[in-house]
Amino acid sequence: DKAKEAFSLALLDEDKNLQAAALYQLGQVNAGQTFNELRALYGEGGSAADEGLSEDEQPTSRVTPEALQKIVDALKLNLQPYRDALQLQPSLTRAQKNITRIEELIKKLEEEIERLKQQQQQQQQKQDNQDQQQEQNDQNRDSDQQQDKDNQQNQDSDKQDKDDKQQDSENQDKQNQQQDKQDNEQQTFLHGN
Repeated sequence: DKAKEAFSLALLDEDKNLQAAALYQLGQVNAGQTFNELRALYGEGGSAADEGLSEDEQPTSRVTPEALQKIVDALKLNLQPYRDALQLQPSLTRAQKNITRIEELIKKLEEEIERLKQQQQQQQQKQDNQDQQQEQNDQNRDSDQQQDKDNQQNQDSDKQDKDDKQQDSENQDKQNQQQDKQDNEQQTFLHGN
């Protein structure tokens, strides 16, 4: 912060070369802070890709499209002091080199943002599919349970019908036997008289 303050004071000087140098240094400080934020995002050793880690091994919990977009936005702001320095001193080739490097980095980070967004969409689609499959499995299980319950009720009802028919048949047999007995008693009574 003190360095930024000193460079800002140098901008008030009438010497264009001093102003250009101050702007360049301000750009360096700003870019350095942004690069540190980027390193911290990927871990102290730099980006996971630089460390030779596969996509699955990358520390994705911190590296999100939103976090990278903040870095990109900061880098875009970091370009302005370099551009201003070039306007004041066109021979300041270091400023142009830094602009080119930062623009290349911005492009790579924007590509990474898109890749991460696609990855998130795929993961969300996969999760949605799993949720949908689970819901279907739950519905099938519920349906199977209902079918089992219905089958049990049908079996119970069939057994009850069978028992009722058997009871009716037994009752009918008793009635028939009683009727036969009454008929026999009447026959005996009529033949006896």
